[in-house]
Amino acid sequence: MKLSKIKASLGALGVAFALGSGSASAAVQFFFPITGFQDDDLEYHIDTNDNDVLDVGDRLRGILEIPETFGVFGGGPASILPHELTGIFDITVTGKVATSTPGLFNFSFGPTASFATEFGLPANAMVALYLDSSPDLTIVPPNCTTTAACEGLATDGMLWAVAGFGDADDQWIALNAADNIAVVQASGASTVFGTVNFALSVLLNNTGVVILPQELDCFPFGPFACAGDGKTQVVGSGNILGGRGLINGYQIRSDFDFQLQVPEPGTLALVGIALLGLGGALRKRAVI
Repeated sequence: MKLSKIKASLGALGVAFALGSGSASAAVQFFFPITGFQDDDLEYHIDTNDNDVLDVGDRLRGILEIPETFGVFGGGPASILPHELTGIFDITVTGKVATSTPGLFNFSFGPTASFATEFGLPANAMVALYLDSSPDLTIVPPNCTTTAACEGLATDGMLWAVAGFGDADDQWIALNAADNIAVVQASGASTVFGTVNFALSVLLNNTGVVILPQELDCFPFGPFACAGDGKTQVVGSGNILGGRGLINGYQIRSDFDFQLQVPEPGTLALVGIALLGLGGALRKRAVI
């Protein structure tokens, strides 16, 4: 290996260390090996055929707020304050299959092409998260009066991460979910109208930490089809809830948790020490 290549590796490692100790990661606490994120969401239906029913080709668009993180295997919760972690999502219905219960369906969702263009995101983006040093959005209860105002408050920080479809195993599904949006909107916040499961790739990472792949619960015992190696980076689930009382243009509430897997603390440091030692040895050899 040439000394110039070693220097390049050390430079790249230095960037990794800088990211690991940067302000973004300092504002959001991660727990080894898996960090959980709890969020609250508001959504509205973009109805392509104006029938007030969720059909293939329709979209669900919404905002989210993440107040805290926690260790899935212990640790936390850790508040995001004094920072704010918020986001926006836009997904399109790609499949709708009736269940044995009248009025309930299994849905599949995919990326909305215009969403990536609108916000300057990578292709196939479905969720964008923003880290803001000046908290200004409250979702429970909402402190914004229109969808435009809510989206403005949810996206006014630094782009922290983007997730979407980038792997054969990525999937977004809603099971035993109601398709009548009017019924959902008229119901209370504790009424459940379906369960959601999603597995996504990290398409852009400004978190300051490495995001590792996670094992999925694959069909027939789990919810995911697992068309590839059965792994992806963002895994989450939650409930679709009633939207009664919302007066800001949103029709649906939802409550999701998702998780990210990160390396063991010190792993990069050990690699760095090894590379630094190798680099020093090669420099001595070059002098001789």
